[in-house]
Amino acid sequence: MNQITAMCGLICSQCHAFIATRNDSDEKRAEVARLRSKQYNTEIRAGL
Repeated sequence: MNQITAMCGLICSQCHAFIATRNDSDEKRAEVARLRSKQYNTEIRAGL
């Protein structure tokens, strides 16, 4: 399979946000939001 690199520079098949969206998982989207909020020291919402 060809790797797709998004504009953000991440490989889509390895991106937790992309995987959560592809799998339609609100739980995983919330987890990604929590992790990114901590990583960037800001509030990021999962858009649930």
